[in-house]
Amino acid sequence: MLKKHVLLIFVILVITGICYVFMNRNYDPLSRYSYYLSEDTRYQILNRLDEREVKYIVDYAIAPNEFTDYLEISSFNA
Repeated sequence: MLKKHVLLIFVILVITGICYVFMNRNYDPLSRYSYYLSEDTRYQILNRLDEREVKYIVDYAIAPNEFTDYLEISSFNA
């Protein structure tokens, strides 16, 4: 009986781990961003800014019109 309980807990932990990895792979970093973004702007933000910079603009709710003009500049740092 104890073996069945341990096996059940192990299976639940494995399923939880698989779900966690799957959710992290498919996570949209701009999902909490409160401004509407066109597909082109979304693509530019995700490709030109690193993960830390995207997190910064989402956390501080910086409007896209304040920084999208500068995305083309190579030395731009959010």
